[in-house]
Amino acid sequence: MRQMWSGFQKWVAKKHDKKTSLVDEIFSGLQSLRHNVCEAQFKNKLCENSFAEIAELFERYMSFLRCENGKLSEFWVSYLDLVDIMLAMIRVSREGDCDLHLSSIRNPIPWCFAYDNINYARYLSSYLSEMSHL
Repeated sequence: MRQMWSGFQKWVAKKHDKKTSLVDEIFSGLQSLRHNVCEAQFKNKLCENSFAEIAELFERYMSFLRCENGKLSEFWVSYLDLVDIMLAMIRVSREGDCDLHLSSIRNPIPWCFAYDNINYARYLSSYLSEMSHL
């Protein structure tokens, strides 16, 4: 992800030149937050309109990496997606939240179909259906 964020800054400078100053401003604000962690300041940063705009730009950048930047980029982004799913499942097992459990079970099902893991796809779908109707 660190590599993606540094690539994001370069991509913004190349594709969205007018947004470069906004991205630099957000990054410098987050750096100051990194040195002095405060929940209130963090929430304020997340609520700013400029942060929402940067988040939308980052989603476009991730889409670019998934679809237009080549096979290696596509592989690493899919790998990070799978790691995120795994970390969510670990979180669920530690917290014991039923709704979060169902959501984390739903996420890997398309990957099971994509990677031709038919048994996992079949049984996870059935498990999700049964658990949703409890």
